Amino acid sequence: MPERVKILLVDDDEDFIEISRTILETRYDVVPAFSAKEALFLLETIIFDLVIVDLMMEERDSGFMVAYAIRNNPKLEKLPVILVTSAVAITGFSFDLERDQEWMKVDDFIEKPVKAATFFERIEKLLAIVNKDESLV
Repeated sequence: MPERVKILLVDDDEDFIEISRTILETRYDVVPAFSAKEALFLLETIIFDLVIVDLMMEERDSGFMVAYAIRNNPKLEKLPVILVTSAVAITGFSFDLERDQEWMKVDDFIEKPVKAATFFERIEKLLAIVNKDESLV
């Protein structure tokens, strides 16, 4: 039996973690982290297939900090990262993945609240890209 995909789910909102974890664990193994610091520790100790990270945690840009740390680590640089946030609703600042991907350092961006179908669709899309790239090696 193949191993299940392991996802690191990072958010300081315990309710978001609990709800998202309940949804995602129907298909994947989910490891929660409640801060950028905890996420960075887990990334050094556990092998993940994908990371879902909130933008605003300890700092307004904690999610970007995690994404930058992943992209700057040769062992992790190809790890898919999905940024989730309610910053658009709170601040009015909008993101455009095509325009902003270079500095965002993430593979996908989802606004909260996130529907289960959206989570699964985006995760599967990124995992398919990773699996395709690995098969070419």
